Amino acid sequence: AQIDSGQLHAIAARDADFLRLCGNVSNDPRVIYTAGYSIENTLYTVEAIAHLARIWCKTTRVSMVECEKWMLELSDSIAPLVHLDAANAISNSGATTIGDNCARFMKSQTSAILCSAKVAAKVAEARVKLPEESVALAKAAVGDTHVLVISHLRGHFLATAVLKFIVAKAKQLGRKINVSADSLYAAAVTHFGKTLGNKHPHQDHYLLAAKAAWVAL
Repeated sequence: AQIDSGQLHAIAARDADFLRLCGNVSNDPRVIYTAGYSIENTLYTVEAIAHLARIWCKTTRVSMVECEKWMLELSDSIAPLVHLDAANAISNSGATTIGDNCARFMKSQTSAILCSAKVAAKVAEARVKLPEESVALAKAAVGDTHVLVISHLRGHFLATAVLKFIVAKAKQLGRKINVSADSLYAAAVTHFGKTLGNKHPHQDHYLLAAKAAWVAL
């Protein structure tokens, strides 16, 4: 607000959340929004997940193919809840939908796979609290491709799922590891810094936004 009003002469970066869908973004180029829901949606790409898993598992035996397969399954399973989460933001209904931690939706506390029954139960519970019009608008705005679903998934939810995937992969490889959310995030930020400008899927968004912000400063 202070940047928009001219009270503050600066550049600010923030998570986009569902602000674009709700029409609540600032038009000032000095306010830079994340490409997806949050910065985690940029940090945890398939390539980054494979890189991070190899680091903690201390092996190259983690393929891009298996990371992509896991991400596609995550997207397919969570898509209905992502749509309802967006619908809740659009309608301001106050319904509980996804939340910031994947644990309650997994097959078990150690699993990295979502339980379809748990997701379906939450969808049924939330759906009755949301206007049909908002649900339709959310589905149209979010879309249903894997890339768009993951882009609109809450960043902290995605981060907790990635952490579970890496721990589960290590166990599969016969390794016991201890990974904290903070250490995973720090490693992901470092990797992002190295890949930005080198075929990262969101690089154009951030480089163009940064350039526009600098020009407007």
